[in-house]
Amino acid sequence: MGGGTLMVPTWLADLRTGYSLHHARTMPARRLYHPDPWLIAAVGALLALGVAMVFNASYFFAQEHYNDPFYFFRRHVAYVVLAVAGAFVVARIPWTVWERWAGVMLLGALAVLAFVLVGGTSEGGARRWVSLKFVPLTVQPSEFAKTALVVYLARYLAHRGDKLHWWWGGFLPPVFVSGLVAALLYKQPDFGTAVILLAT
Repeated sequence: MGGGTLMVPTWLADLRTGYSLHHARTMPARRLYHPDPWLIAAVGALLALGVAMVFNASYFFAQEHYNDPFYFFRRHVAYVVLAVAGAFVVARIPWTVWERWAGVMLLGALAVLAFVLVGGTSEGGARRWVSLKFVPLTVQPSEFAKTALVVYLARYLAHRGDKLHWWWGGFLPPVFVSGLVAALLYKQPDFGTAVILLAT
């Protein structure tokens, strides 16, 4: 490294604005809105495995404490159905919408992560959740933060991928943003999610 530049791998150097944006704009609509069937199969298999594991792990506990062996199973299946429906809706949103709102999503994620540290709900010695007053539900902002960071980085690479060989103006900004999100997660503490984000 010298002269204010940073050597990057070939595959990273190929993430240029002209390539990525042109590739997305000329991609057939079917490919944009119909994901790989192998990916869908893998996700479906993981969901099915998760449902089976929840049922296996909670059957006797639910029978003993709720007099209903399917108590946790039904709750989990309901959440899976909601998640799949949400994923279907999100998949239909044009990529230009995600690109336009990437910065707002990231700022919102940072704000909520900061709020968790002072006004979040503590469980098991960790402050990772936010209780919603209007519904009996707690949410974990780190899940939204993961999505927001990925969308932001995708937009950054699409627009400034050809600048990544420059240290200050290209490579450092996304590293700083990723580190800031990871630091807020680590303070909760949520070391596992922080490591996953940095590794990604």
